[in-house]
Amino acid sequence: MHQKLTGWKASMLSQAARYTLIQSVLSAIPVYLLHFTRLTDKVANACNSLMNNFFWGSWDGKKSIHMIAWDKICNHKAEGGLGLRNVKVLNQAILGKQFWRILTNKTCLMNQQDVLTWNKSTDGKYNVRSAYNLLHSRTTPTPSRTTNWRNIWRIDMPYKITLFWWKTMHRECPFAKLVWFHSHLMIRTEDIPHLSIIDWIDYWIQDSNPDHAQIRERFIPEAIIICWSIYTQRNQIVFQNGDKDHNVVLQRVHSLMSKIQHAARLNALDPFYAIQRNPIKRRHSTRNTGDNLHTSHIFCSWRKDRRLNSQSILIFSRLQDHVYPLILLVVTNTQPILHFVMHCIWRMMLAFRDRNIHAIVNIPSAILVNQLQQKTNTPCAYSVIVDDMLSLCQLNPNVAFCFSSQVVFPTAYAKGWCIGWRFLNYL
Repeated sequence: MHQKLTGWKASMLSQAARYTLIQSVLSAIPVYLLHFTRLTDKVANACNSLMNNFFWGSWDGKKSIHMIAWDKICNHKAEGGLGLRNVKVLNQAILGKQFWRILTNKTCLMNQQDVLTWNKSTDGKYNVRSAYNLLHSRTTPTPSRTTNWRNIWRIDMPYKITLFWWKTMHRECPFAKLVWFHSHLMIRTEDIPHLSIIDWIDYWIQDSNPDHAQIRERFIPEAIIICWSIYTQRNQIVFQNGDKDHNVVLQRVHSLMSKIQHAARLNALDPFYAIQRNPIKRRHSTRNTGDNLHTSHIFCSWRKDRRLNSQSILIFSRLQDHVYPLILLVVTNTQPILHFVMHCIWRMMLAFRDRNIHAIVNIPSAILVNQLQQKTNTPCAYSVIVDDMLSLCQLNPNVAFCFSSQVVFPTAYAKGWCIGWRFLNYL
């Protein structure tokens, strides 16, 4: 686990990104070992400590405050946690499955008379998840707040804002009366009928009255973003000598709300952006190939930066005079550009998978277009990628590739980017 962490730059990742890496990669590393080894408390605590430190950004000699205990973080999301797994408890639950197999083996001398059932599952059979939940509930205190935590994760906001609100629900935030009063909500915090602004916002999150639906839709996102902006400004004041000006907080709120509202309208402005928000639906019926769907124009362009010795590849869409970037990849000048252009287009095609999208991809290279149209042979360097893309095109034959010498790299994205991938359509 430590070797895996050394390759990740914790300081360059957001907390939401670190959480995703822990959940999908880091916590899965010791699972195989846990099936046949009983970890000592020292080793188990070391594994938990590595994940906890990485989540809070304590890495490479940098220390940060752990605002919430690891046991609370390991609670299920419905119980106020993030659903991460405690290695020690997981080890006990997995080894319990091995012991259960011995007890329920019909050829075992220990199982000649009695029939054992596991009353924590509907079918009476032992499973690791129910055992883990049982063991973890015995070692973790009940959350102090009685709230429906699931509703918090259902709010349509950027994940970093939702994660901030989850942290705020565990720690009381100081009131900022001036900010609340001068915001669009015009709230007097001393008049709210709850112990704190947090409890008041949570009351509206849990409210299920259909008559209040529009109030919740307008009020909850902006209220949580105000709390996040206050907290952000507080950190800038304490650590970066920021201004103690409530107008800075309100300006940040207005800017983020405008971006969220604009992102919500993108799928109406251009059908291409709807694929980023709608869940994948497996189709079993015949694909609709009618001409009544709007055709989106997507552009692929690349440029060299001799000053930084790098090459940038950008895939973007354009609506009137506005550029909507999708994928940006920056590589060194020594690497073959066409290979990575194909890689970027392949990433984009993955987003079209299982969706009936009409799109024309404009590429300023006749060589690549001919290869994608199977008119010329593909170099071995990226033939596998092209074959995969052709398979994806069979799933959606309404995506076409077109040569266009008029595609120009947008100047707004020609600045000196660092090496690596950037998925710029963040919502």
